[in-house]
Amino acid sequence: MEAPLIWNLKVPPHVRVFLRRTAHQCLPTRDNLSNCSIPYTESCVSYDLIAESHIHTFLVCSKAIEGWDKIGIGTIIREMLLGANNFSTMLFDLFSRLKEQDKLSASITLWSFWKSRNAKLLDSTDSRPTSIITCAHDVLHEWSCLQKAKHLTRLPDQQLVWIKPQLGHIKCNVDAAFFNNNETMAYGMCFRDSTCTLLFCKSDYMHYSCLSWKQNLLVFYTLKTAISNGFHNVTFETDIKTLVDTLSAHNVPLNEFGDPVFECKSLLFSNSDYVVSFVRRQSNRVTHSIAPTLTPLLCIP
Repeated sequence: MEAPLIWNLKVPPHVRVFLRRTAHQCLPTRDNLSNCSIPYTESCVSYDLIAESHIHTFLVCSKAIEGWDKIGIGTIIREMLLGANNFSTMLFDLFSRLKEQDKLSASITLWSFWKSRNAKLLDSTDSRPTSIITCAHDVLHEWSCLQKAKHLTRLPDQQLVWIKPQLGHIKCNVDAAFFNNNETMAYGMCFRDSTCTLLFCKSDYMHYSCLSWKQNLLVFYTLKTAISNGFHNVTFETDIKTLVDTLSAHNVPLNEFGDPVFECKSLLFSNSDYVVSFVRRQSNRVTHSIAPTLTPLLCIP
């Protein structure tokens, strides 16, 4: 009964594997290493005075508690801590109390806590709870969008090719590729007019720790490039749907990741002839080909 609960969760496969290991309390926490006679201090990676167990890492650590509070599950966690002391029991008790969407948020949050803990241990990178939760939300949202896209009806072939803009207008195609565990983004941008003449193109890299930062900064930089080149009546096409959805939303995230979103929206508002739209990858091939990780810049068709 417990295993199907984990395997049926609509989260990335590696998160389900992580949850299974967590449920069996077989992660290499410091108290587990000590119990296996591996010389290691038992203290918490984030806060040195308390032993690092599964319960402490995911439920008791002040960083975890702050994170649970931010997604509205902190009260449930505190109630469970009063009545149980076995992590596996508490984990499945937690899932039994949550609605389906909250189960997904809790799963990604647990994985994000562990990822943050490892970053602190291995790279001395200390993430704030707000950043941990925001990145967890981004991962879940992007993965969910990808799953929905798999079930979309295939568009007719004529809609899967690049369509040149009308006379007096410009199209800018933007694409990105992520690697090094999503720490690095390679991108390409290409401006063409109604005669298919190449007006401007560029490819380069961006290094940031969160996808939202990189994607929104990419649009911001592309908009600034269009402005600096004096381009008007520009349609910006990208196959990064989450990016288009973020810019189309009425609300701006109320955290540090909302800054580049606000800047992009401000530029779009100031340049009313600029539009950002989503296209399928098949009609965005030119920028896919000039991203630095894929093929050289000279391969533009």
